[in-house]
Amino acid sequence: MKILNAGPGFSQPMTEDETISFLTSGRRNIYIASLDEKNEPNIHPVWYYFDSSNQKFYIETSKYSKKKKNLENNEMIYFLVDEPHPPYKGVRGKAKIKIHNDIDTVVRICETNMKKYLGSLDHPMAKELINLAKKSESVAIEISPLYFSTWG
Repeated sequence: MKILNAGPGFSQPMTEDETISFLTSGRRNIYIASLDEKNEPNIHPVWYYFDSSNQKFYIETSKYSKKKKNLENNEMIYFLVDEPHPPYKGVRGKAKIKIHNDIDTVVRICETNMKKYLGSLDHPMAKELINLAKKSESVAIEISPLYFSTWG
């Protein structure tokens, strides 16, 4: 894991263990920045799962979403996960993405995120989103960071 100091002179970078703990705890959004068809920036807040074993993020979204459309045109994104309240800390970086369409992968990522953010697969929103994933209306996006730039 390549970790850079995002706040030289103001803060120290997180260690690898601190970075993994930060990304796997809590219910923060990942903000992904992409370019649209006009080459203009878009930022999308998204629920995510971070797999510490392979150091990748996974999100699920509608296959008709703006973010999916943007990512089809450019496999490089910038991302941010932060704690907006003191004590401030966060992780950002550049990453390559891969779009997964196979239903098993999409449903697994969707269910993982529903458990994390809604606490249960019985929540009405979880049921609806999982149902859409099972109908092939969603995709899973794998985010592979090239580096982490941290502060905290």
